[in-house]
Amino acid sequence: MQHKDLPVSAAEQARLSGITDLLRTPDGTLWASTNEGVFRWNEARNAFHFYDPQTSQAPGYSFSLLADARGRLWVGGAGDGLYLYQPDSDGFRNFLPVAGEPQSLSDDFITDMVVHEQERLWLGTRSGGVNLCRFDGHLRCQHLGAGAGKNALGHDHVTALLQGHRAGEMWLGTAGGGLHRVLVDAHDRVFDLQRWTREEGLTDNNVMAMAYAQDGALWLSSHDGLTRLEPDSGRIDNYLASDGLPTAVFNPKATQSIGDRLYFGSAKGVVSLPDRQPQRNSTAPPTVIERILGLEGEQLGAKPAWLRERLEVPWRMPFSLEFAVLGFGAGEARFQYRLASNAPWIDLDERGQLTLHALAPGSYDLEVRGRKGGHGWTLAAPLHLDIVPPWWRRSGVQGGALAALLMLLSAAFLWRVRELQQRNRALQQVHDERELAFAQARESRDRLGHAFDLLRRLTMKLEATKEEERKHLSRELHDEFGQALTGIKINLGVAQMQTPALASLKQIKDATSLVDGLISQVRALSLDLRPPLIDEVGLVPALETYLHTVAQRSDMPIRITLDPEVAMPDPQPRIAVFRIVQEALTNALRHAKASQITVEVRAQDAGVRIEVCDDGCGFEVGERLGAADQGLGLFGVRERVHDLGGEWQIDSHPGQGTRVRAFIPVNGERDARDTG
Repeated sequence: MQHKDLPVSAAEQARLSGITDLLRTPDGTLWASTNEGVFRWNEARNAFHFYDPQTSQAPGYSFSLLADARGRLWVGGAGDGLYLYQPDSDGFRNFLPVAGEPQSLSDDFITDMVVHEQERLWLGTRSGGVNLCRFDGHLRCQHLGAGAGKNALGHDHVTALLQGHRAGEMWLGTAGGGLHRVLVDAHDRVFDLQRWTREEGLTDNNVMAMAYAQDGALWLSSHDGLTRLEPDSGRIDNYLASDGLPTAVFNPKATQSIGDRLYFGSAKGVVSLPDRQPQRNSTAPPTVIERILGLEGEQLGAKPAWLRERLEVPWRMPFSLEFAVLGFGAGEARFQYRLASNAPWIDLDERGQLTLHALAPGSYDLEVRGRKGGHGWTLAAPLHLDIVPPWWRRSGVQGGALAALLMLLSAAFLWRVRELQQRNRALQQVHDERELAFAQARESRDRLGHAFDLLRRLTMKLEATKEEERKHLSRELHDEFGQALTGIKINLGVAQMQTPALASLKQIKDATSLVDGLISQVRALSLDLRPPLIDEVGLVPALETYLHTVAQRSDMPIRITLDPEVAMPDPQPRIAVFRIVQEALTNALRHAKASQITVEVRAQDAGVRIEVCDDGCGFEVGERLGAADQGLGLFGVRERVHDLGGEWQIDSHPGQGTRVRAFIPVNGERDARDTG
């Protein structure tokens, strides 16, 4: 473009050196997008204007221009989205991708734009696929990009767009994903997508520009030459540098149809060719397997490699196959292979050799195809490969080994089951013995409990018998023996009042004195054995009489507290209360060396609370009660209390006196608790 006739400054001329796209609108205005921004030149008025992105919201680096059916100008930014020219304000409105809004642009780098059927706006992007948009004041887009679905592009970088001849048809060229034909319905839904790559015969997967010829063929430029595609028949003719092209590398979107010729911009200038390029009339050269390397002579035999149909190869023996395209055209041949008819083709590029060294034992169908000089693919004769396993990997040997292993495992399993059964029997025997021991122990415990209950009942019966015997002895001593002694005393008194001799008087006085002492001892013994007042007047009067008598006889101060509310109709608890006081008081008088004794009997909690305390020398309770020859009286009292459902406790320490406490329930239903 010549700048000398344009009214532009030197700085603006420098900006114009990086033009990326040109567009002339119906009003005669020429627009140019550059790597600096957008320029406008009205040739009729010779008016030139640069929209500076530094001073206004104008596009910066721009990559494409488009005028739609309504005369609106669209500018595709290279990194700052899409712009719409606003004639009223002579400014631009910017559209950018918005996160979370699926109907916004998918990318901010617009590579190419096409108006499709008046209303649809197709926008190709560098990393967001293609956007099919409609504008009614708001831009709403649908996105079509790379992915795994059937209606997915081969790559997200769209390099060129071209409207097709059919309704809803659009051609898309991508950088790395090949050529695509997309068909959409009236609701902008994709219902068909067809793709051509190197697999289908293209020279390269980088499609740079596209143009229709007058004969209906589609011409493509790429990074490896030119391709002529007949969409209906699928015929492909490729033209490489070896066919006379100045270079095989072409520029994006650089194509134009003028008159009866097509023009493509390349890395070495413009390439021009007739619009009706004649088809190649030569058939594609055949592809053959040229040689097999790495195997011994007896494995290959005398048949040449291109005539072989089968090949047996020992397992893990590497071998190579060399291929050739039998044509004299210029340029390097390209090859692909696969090991099954339904497997994808694997590229070998210009390497006409395949080395196989890790195939598993089995059968494979090797297919090889090649092409050269822009021709299509030709398929070599298939070769059936049998990878022969070693003897130990053959099915018969492996089956026998598996059967032997199964038998061995079965024998080991049966032996283990037998061992576990024996162990279970031993464990069951131990369990039965343990259960028998537990049963015997429970039986022994039950017998011991029964014996203990029997002993307790015998103890109670013994105590009751003792009480009955004491009662009988007390009554005999008091009633008969005491009465007899009293009678003797009366008779001696009568004899003394008569006039006997002096010596007889003295003997009578001595006898009377002895009888008095004997009567006192008999009364004391009778009181100790069983006070008659217990049965005659009750527990409290009997205790009071007994305690006063003991205090007089022992000359020991006894503080007595007797609750008149104490009432025990049952003779067993009544005797127990008396014996507790009697035993505790007797022990205190015999062993404590006390200076004072306190006896307290009170009615409490539907029973009688007894407490006997002294300030004597004290003792160790455990040692005294545990001794074989000590504490027999206390032991008997304790058993009597427990049998009546009462409580029994002794608190004593050497030098700190002794406290005997007991509780006898009236109804005998309280649980016994021995804390001594």
